[in-house]
Amino acid sequence: EGDNKDELVGIWSPMEWTTDNKLVVADNKYVVSYVGDTISFVCKNYGSFWFSNAEIVDSVIEPNMDSNDLTKLDGNWFSASIVENEMQVVFDKNSDITDRTVSIIVTAGDIFDYFDFIQKGKDAKE
Repeated sequence: EGDNKDELVGIWSPMEWTTDNKLVVADNKYVVSYVGDTISFVCKNYGSFWFSNAEIVDSVIEPNMDSNDLTKLDGNWFSASIVENEMQVVFDKNSDITDRTVSIIVTAGDIFDYFDFIQKGKDAKE
């Protein structure tokens, strides 16, 4: 009958990522220099994915729903875009002395992944 009782229905494989960037991780966050940076991640096992949203302190940044473009996010001090299976995040220079954080959430349907970043303040020790 083709009934496979061992098959897991609705279970999506976790997203697998690679990057060429030399990234420092502290407290489960990617550390970005105050001077800014461009960081790229390639998803190895999903051909396409899109943004769910980004979270900064107590605000949420959504993709542009008006144009139905779920492949771009635009914050005050960062932007993110997706082309096929690659996500690129661009951080502007942080001229403030305060660190700033963002969590970017991507999805390929019923699977989600989270990228947490902390951008150091201007006077922070790198």
